[in-house]
Amino acid sequence: MNKKTIIGTICGLLLLVAIGYTAYVVIMNRQPVATEQKTVSDDKKIPLSQLQANKTQGSCWTAVDKKVYNLTSYVTKHPGGVELYNGCGKEITNLFPNHPGGRFNSEKNLALIKELYIGDLVD
Repeated sequence: MNKKTIIGTICGLLLLVAIGYTAYVVIMNRQPVATEQKTVSDDKKIPLSQLQANKTQGSCWTAVDKKVYNLTSYVTKHPGGVELYNGCGKEITNLFPNHPGGRFNSEKNLALIKELYIGDLVD
């Protein structure tokens, strides 16, 4: 082996070590997805501020006709996928007047999320 080959090999190994260390640091410093869910009161009254606080992938609440639903686990089942995140933390009754499959708040669509109901939105 000549001197250039040895130096090139050492430089390549050092580069791999640097990349590996950088990846390790990034992974170890990764922040978990924020979960801002708060306990719903016994009377199931949810203020607008609490609805608005739950607008992340880790905690997606939405309201339809003043009924609040925790859609966090439903996103993977939603036909539109992550498009559902556009409604997190919001009252969306009028957001989708021409929702696929009929009116968004039709009995059919609300039946799909009935089990996700967590309370009533209060002003």
